[in-house]
Amino acid sequence: MLHRFTHALPLVSTNGINCTPPPYLLIISKFRSYGANFWQKLSVETRWFIVLALLFGTTFVVVLPPRDGPDEGVHYARAWQITAGHICAEKDEVQKGVYGGWLPQNLLMIDNEPPSRRFRMWLAFPNNAPYSPVSYTPSLLSISLIRLFGINSTTAFYMVRFFHLLFFITGIALALNALRGTRAQWLVFVVALLPRTLFQASVITADTTTNTFAILFSALLLKSLFLAQKLSRRETSLFLVCAATIPILKTSYAWLSLLIFLVPLANFAIRRPRFGQWAAIFVGFTLFTAWAIATSDVANYIGIIGSRYGLHIVPAEQMQFLLHYPLDILKIALNKQIVVYAIFDANRTI
Repeated sequence: MLHRFTHALPLVSTNGINCTPPPYLLIISKFRSYGANFWQKLSVETRWFIVLALLFGTTFVVVLPPRDGPDEGVHYARAWQITAGHICAEKDEVQKGVYGGWLPQNLLMIDNEPPSRRFRMWLAFPNNAPYSPVSYTPSLLSISLIRLFGINSTTAFYMVRFFHLLFFITGIALALNALRGTRAQWLVFVVALLPRTLFQASVITADTTTNTFAILFSALLLKSLFLAQKLSRRETSLFLVCAATIPILKTSYAWLSLLIFLVPLANFAIRRPRFGQWAAIFVGFTLFTAWAIATSDVANYIGIIGSRYGLHIVPAEQMQFLLHYPLDILKIALNKQIVVYAIFDANRTI
């Protein structure tokens, strides 16, 4: 009925007076029309992915209790801190070297009240302090709305989770649509729907943004390099944005951006593709370097935390253990033990 009504605009009554519908009906009609056109442009595989990801991802969002995701509470706290204007984590002056922030007292509680702006508590999250604000893009968008509308703490937590899921689905949908008509799209389809991948996309973590950009970048690299197909203007823009963003998301992923130089220049839909490649890498590694310098002091938290448990932790010794005892690391991994425990024990092995 709404479709028939809004497509008959403007309406004219029998006495000649214009019967203009309320503005909200016009807005609904616009969004409905745009959504229908957008859905029709997507490939069948992309539509199936969106349906399945929403179905199983929403199940993860709703069923999993708050803070049960990997370090979910501290990731949420770090994102909330950034929206409060603290780009870098605050340093505890009492316990020097421990980073965290002053946050609403009921932020991580099951509470029907909005996160308090008056009553605050200190929450330490030194392991999340090195993450840049870019890593929390979906969290920042949702928390901004939470602050604006005063949503209660419980609903806010689930809302941020759902925004993470939507962010992931959007990125993978763009990747699948870029590979439409090729067998390579099924590789992205399967990887994105793996239970572990979808689980991480459904909880509050910086890895959601990292995984989304990494998969999207890999899909566009696959199309332009291995399938030797030319990227569209939109795909070229996405490719360059991913190359410039990945280095600041996670240090170990920085090298991935350099693969952009392997793509033939003819497969970029811009006038100066070589300049675009270098500009993306320059921006990415400049941001990476600037952020590394800004958070260089945060790395010292490892030794401080280790000393509390009687562990003598030295990063240089950890690296020596990795290089000199690779078979031991592999053995421990195959036994389904956490590799990090072996690294922490490096001082007794070397």
